[in-house]
Amino acid sequence: MFDIKHSLVRMIESGCLPEDSTETRRKKAALVLVPMIIGPAAFIWGWIYFYLEHPLSGSIPMSYSVISLLSLVYYFNTGRTTFLEWSQLVLVLLLPFLLMWSLGGFFHGSTVMIWALFAPVAASIFMDKQNAFLWFVAYFALLLISGAIQNYLAATITPIPEAARQIFFLLNLGAGSAGLYFLVSYTSNQERQAIERLNQKRLSVEKKSERLRLANDELAKAKASADEANIAKSEFLANMSHEIRTPMNAIINMSLLALKTELSPQQHNYIHKVHRSAESLLRILNDILDFSKIEAGKLEIEDIRFSLKDVTDDTTNIVGLKAREKQVQFSIDIGEGVPDSLTGDPLRLSQVLFNLGDNAVKFSESGGLVSLKIELIKENDKQAVVLFSVQDTGIGIPPQQQKKLFQSFSQADSSTTRRYGGSGLGLIICKKIIQRMGGDIWFESDKNTGSTFSFIIPLGKTGDNSLLENSRNEGDEKVRQSMSKLHGAKILVVDDNEFNREIVFEYLTSGGITVETAADGREALELLARDDFDGVLMDCQMPVMDGLEATCKIREQARFKDLPIIALTANVMTCDLERAVAVGMNDYIAKPFSPETIFMTIAKWVN
Repeated sequence: MFDIKHSLVRMIESGCLPEDSTETRRKKAALVLVPMIIGPAAFIWGWIYFYLEHPLSGSIPMSYSVISLLSLVYYFNTGRTTFLEWSQLVLVLLLPFLLMWSLGGFFHGSTVMIWALFAPVAASIFMDKQNAFLWFVAYFALLLISGAIQNYLAATITPIPEAARQIFFLLNLGAGSAGLYFLVSYTSNQERQAIERLNQKRLSVEKKSERLRLANDELAKAKASADEANIAKSEFLANMSHEIRTPMNAIINMSLLALKTELSPQQHNYIHKVHRSAESLLRILNDILDFSKIEAGKLEIEDIRFSLKDVTDDTTNIVGLKAREKQVQFSIDIGEGVPDSLTGDPLRLSQVLFNLGDNAVKFSESGGLVSLKIELIKENDKQAVVLFSVQDTGIGIPPQQQKKLFQSFSQADSSTTRRYGGSGLGLIICKKIIQRMGGDIWFESDKNTGSTFSFIIPLGKTGDNSLLENSRNEGDEKVRQSMSKLHGAKILVVDDNEFNREIVFEYLTSGGITVETAADGREALELLARDDFDGVLMDCQMPVMDGLEATCKIREQARFKDLPIIALTANVMTCDLERAVAVGMNDYIAKPFSPETIFMTIAKWVN
């Protein structure tokens, strides 16, 4: 019995797919069991009917056996159930009635009616409720037809012996019981396997959940570590900015003050080079800070009116001077139709042109050529798309090294850094600035021939150059007005660096301003307690008492509620400036500073 059972299970499973649900497997089992159980029984009945000389009755179950065998073979070969479903439903419903009629009606063939019930029952398993109802309707319709022709059949057809009828009843009962037992057994086994699979999946999900939890914990730790690293990096940049900018402010401004005195040509040359070198160092520091802003997504792009000629003049003054020192010819060619009055970010545009021009001169030998070409690509009433190209006849970039360009802290060849210097940040900063301005940058280069770096950006149009000229004149006039407004004012300068105090003292006193100085916040509080001041320039990082704490203590006193306090700081990170404003400072001046910046910023707050 178990061998037969296992054989049937294997045959049923051969038609099932791995993704079949328990319900689908149950349906397929019922679909296969009907022909596999009724088919052999029908074959036996057919031979018995032939033996009892009822050939018509024998041909009906025989035909069922043959058609069922063919439908099973088709199902096992193709896996398609449609033909098997319909053939079984039609045959199981119709053939029992035909067999009953051939045996003489209800009285003589009623035992085979058990099998006809398989059709509507199976339809309720395989189909929806509406279709299953139609099969039940068909079953009862055939019952009504059988009742209508019962008398005719009983009068015309010779019945089979009573003993044979009893044997058929027992065969029907046995086959039906065996089929029902196997279907229940198979279904129970499938449900048990489904429960086992469900438990396995639950265990698998629990394991995956545990792995996911561990991965999330690791991710949280990694994020916390990354956040700490970012905080440490920001603190490092802030500290380094302060520590570098403070002495640089002294170098740049002291050398500038010295250049305004009477010097011999040799002395002027030396101090001028010191001043230029300090400015170059400042540009490298600004590159590092700009890169930090780019990484944090905080690089801001302005949209203000400017003159393209002013930008190119600044480029000529800086890049052209370096080119002359190296005996490299530098030229600028502005194409026909390029508007001069534009809107955008002139400072960032100048930064890109300085960087590309500086690189072009740096990598060109004496006697080489460097040119900046500006062309109008297209324009409309509101916008002009402009192409900038910086070309040189320098050392060029080998193909294998070109992929390293536009990467952070990278140069095409490490030996380049030793020979020519540089931070390796210039090009990546240029790329990010141009992208933020809505443009694109690319280059062409051949070793020992030279390179051409080009970028294209959209710029707004103003259409009125007189506004720019007025704006420049207004800027100069604002400086003069600021100096005139501040003449006779009294300012307290608080800075722990002696050089910075001296520089600010020289600038302010040259404008007719009275200046007192303090080396830390505590000393500043003592001076404020003894004397009256029109404003305070306050360094943020100082020993004894820093500028932030000193500002808090000043603001605690009601009489200093409206006293202008301006941060004089080398901390130019956004978070540092926000802290300065939060404690009560009115504004800030970043080191290194220019005299114009000092006068105009103080004049905003000091009456």
